[in-house]
Amino acid sequence: MKKFYLIPAFLFVIATIGFAETWTSYTMENCQLPSNRILTVCIEPTGIKWFGTDAGLARFDGTDWLVFTKTSETQTLADNVINDITFEITNNGPEIWIGTENGLSILAVDAYTFATPYRNDNRPILSNHVRAVEVDSNHVKWIATDNGVSIFDGHSWADLTKENSMLVNNDIVCIGIDNDGDSLWRYIGTSHSGISRVSFYGNELVSALADTNQNPLDAITSASPYTADWTYMWNDSITAIQVIHPQKHWVGTTYGVFEHDSTETKELWTYYLSVQGLADNSVTSLAEGSDGSIWVGTKGGASNILNMQISSFTEADGLVNNAVNDVAVDTDGSIWFATEAGVSHYSNINAIGTPRTLPAKSRLVSNYPNPFNASTVILYYLGSRNRVQLSIYDLSGKKITLLIDEMQSPDYYRIFWDGKDQFGRTVPAGIYFARLNIIDSQISDCVKMLLIK
Repeated sequence: MKKFYLIPAFLFVIATIGFAETWTSYTMENCQLPSNRILTVCIEPTGIKWFGTDAGLARFDGTDWLVFTKTSETQTLADNVINDITFEITNNGPEIWIGTENGLSILAVDAYTFATPYRNDNRPILSNHVRAVEVDSNHVKWIATDNGVSIFDGHSWADLTKENSMLVNNDIVCIGIDNDGDSLWRYIGTSHSGISRVSFYGNELVSALADTNQNPLDAITSASPYTADWTYMWNDSITAIQVIHPQKHWVGTTYGVFEHDSTETKELWTYYLSVQGLADNSVTSLAEGSDGSIWVGTKGGASNILNMQISSFTEADGLVNNAVNDVAVDTDGSIWFATEAGVSHYSNINAIGTPRTLPAKSRLVSNYPNPFNASTVILYYLGSRNRVQLSIYDLSGKKITLLIDEMQSPDYYRIFWDGKDQFGRTVPAGIYFARLNIIDSQISDCVKMLLIK
């Protein structure tokens, strides 16, 4: 029997924080932000912060600031009004994709060099008004515009629109990505028509689609509507989507937050409203906390939802401004808020008064370059002190070499592999796997690497 949950107001508790709270605010008056109107925030795995404003891009490493703007002399930043920033490890190293009011820009994080802006006069992008950019596990870019979704796999472009794939609407606001399972789901949120859920079967099909001009339905399933008529989500004005795993996702709307814990459209919905403790019903952003909670940015403050308990924060608590445009979770579990009047940083202090500064999770991120010739760098980070083993295997499953076998402290690690086996011999070209085993946590993670000659 299908279940449908509406949680009444009396079951909600306004939670209190067990640790002391610290708030820090950044504005043009105390740092080098190009504007106090902060539209988006992105955190690198190394902890570097990027802020998109209505007057340019800012980078903050915890001590120093760098500012990037488009001027008459420097045109590589597509526009100074920055709507979204997404981080990616590419074959050439870490990069950020920057969605603006007038196209896309790509910034090489290690060298701070911009690529030529992507606009519809030099790329087949559906619109220059880019509202959001997401990168999936296949390194495919999903670009939300006011005229549909553009898809780019690094070589070829494809489009998703109401006309060719049955999207509920072409006015796209946000995209949520599920990278688990054989069929990779994408949740495409629109401004006033709900969500379209589509399944995507690999980046090679983007190239096939672009080369043969096939209908996108050959590579992408017909969109399933998530609207008021098809779900128990009664608001169709979507503002944010956070996918937790294949079965669970959160949806922000202009009237509350909806939690969906099922693959069935009319099963297991829960709503959260201001009468139950949400800071405001007009939701702008969502982010998953390091403890599994959900952080909610609204036009009237910020909220945290954990086990159906809501904690809310406003200017009275330390937030620099109640109009929150974006929320991001740092590697140490602390929270950054992009607001209409600056940036706020919120963290808890533990019982002995020491701020948490460690990565929240342990994870093997990627390697770069990939494909590589002769050598590559493997990136991972640890959330707690553990014994770590990092090994290289060939396609048959044979261990080629052991790079790391030691206790390591919480930190970010870049490990160099010179393409040699345990005896110092250069291995032949082919497919190899880097496997990270974190012994005490029973975590095992793997990435595929291609060595070319």
